[in-house]
Amino acid sequence: MSLLDSMDTTATETDKDLPLREDIRLLGRLLGDTVRIQAGEAAFELSATGPVAGLDVSAKVTSSGATLPGRTPSDLVVTLTGHAVAHSPTGELTATGALDGQPINVRSSITSEGGRIAVPVLEAEIGPNTLKGSLALADNFMPDGTIRFDFPDLGLLAAMAGQKAAGDLSGQVEIATGNGRTSATIQASGSAIRRDALSITKPAVDLTIADLATAAITGTVRAERVASGENRLEALKLGFSREGQATNFDLTGRLDGAPLLTKGKVIQGDGGLDVALQAFEAAPRRIALKLAKPTTIGVTNGVASLDGLTIQAGRGSI
Repeated sequence: MSLLDSMDTTATETDKDLPLREDIRLLGRLLGDTVRIQAGEAAFELSATGPVAGLDVSAKVTSSGATLPGRTPSDLVVTLTGHAVAHSPTGELTATGALDGQPINVRSSITSEGGRIAVPVLEAEIGPNTLKGSLALADNFMPDGTIRFDFPDLGLLAAMAGQKAAGDLSGQVEIATGNGRTSATIQASGSAIRRDALSITKPAVDLTIADLATAAITGTVRAERVASGENRLEALKLGFSREGQATNFDLTGRLDGAPLLTKGKVIQGDGGLDVALQAFEAAPRRIALKLAKPTTIGVTNGVASLDGLTIQAGRGSI
């Protein structure tokens, strides 16, 4: 049965009553490689009543028998109720269930007042992992609010997307919109994050973005170690600072036991983005690499152009 087969479309254009039900028996085949669900069934229900200009909408999704890589979800129920009115929607979203026997509880709501849309409640508990916050949307739909998170078991969260990972991360994101621009501060840290062959030990992020539109960033990103296969980065520190309309970046650390250094600046212009690379030094596999002279990488409409980029490699150059 298709979605159209189960929908009653006999109502008028001004008053709708649209019940819809669909059973999906092969979730893995439906989602393909996007989410690694190997088996399972889901039932989907939707109803919309009232005038088109202000529909009362309710939806419910239930899932059973789903199998994720290394994890078993159970009794998953997602419900949505709301009033669909242009410029002033309201509604509530809930999700309950369990993953490997650990409870899933998600709750969110949306309200509208004075033409502004807000999400006063945003809460999620997935096992020991918690997320709490609230947001308000400005007239241009840019957000304003704070989200705090504590994820001691990233593996559970990755499993929700059908992926495998491990580690922990906690912190907060503060977003503010005013005077025509949106800024953000991001603070996060953890003991380790692992996915496949990639591992990051003691990640720490402390960034302030004065304007998201122009990527005006200050702050640092650190990690004690980043490893992928046989490649090792240690004592990694990426710093950002502002100089006029440019964002300076300074990357230091050790690659394969030898010093790593990269310096430059990012300049946002009307015609695109320029990355002025001022210095680069590294010695992967004990092969000394060094930027021969400062160079600029221009990016316009997603296309990069190099201005005489030359890397000294041992006794030669590239």
